[in-house]
Amino acid sequence: NGDGSESRPFRTLSRAAQNAQPGTRILLRSGEYPPGTFLTNLQGTAESPILISGVPGEEPPVFKGGTQGLQLVEPRYVVLQNLKVTGASGNGINIDDGGSYDTPAEYVILRNLTVTDIGPSGNHDGIKLSGLDHFRLERCTIIEPGDGGSAIDMVGCHDGILAFNQ
Repeated sequence: NGDGSESRPFRTLSRAAQNAQPGTRILLRSGEYPPGTFLTNLQGTAESPILISGVPGEEPPVFKGGTQGLQLVEPRYVVLQNLKVTGASGNGINIDDGGSYDTPAEYVILRNLTVTDIGPSGNHDGIKLSGLDHFRLERCTIIEPGDGGSAIDMVGCHDGILAFNQ
């Protein structure tokens, strides 16, 4: 029954994202959040991207367990920052084009993210990017992806910058 205000926040990130429009800032307080958050078609603009972030000055919110911590499908002009994903059995963060070359995921910034302890074994990635164009990953830390996976896996991605990641 929240309205998205500080005094009556939405209960879930998925619910907050349903109302997101260019310029929306979704700030998550410290604490544990349910894994498997699936966000589709977030569409910001170059002048007004959509921001999903932990609250500055607080410990980052944690998406813990589940198959995937967080998945974005067909995002455009979206910034993810100051978040933590841990213990997912599949991929930690997954960003993709929804299987359509006509509508690539694009103009996404991943900043100050921590992804740890992904997958028990096998091809499980810390951050999985598929069909993402014009993107940046900066100051992210990925520790212990699946033993057959990658810290950052990019398939069909173009024009990306990776800077100051561990």
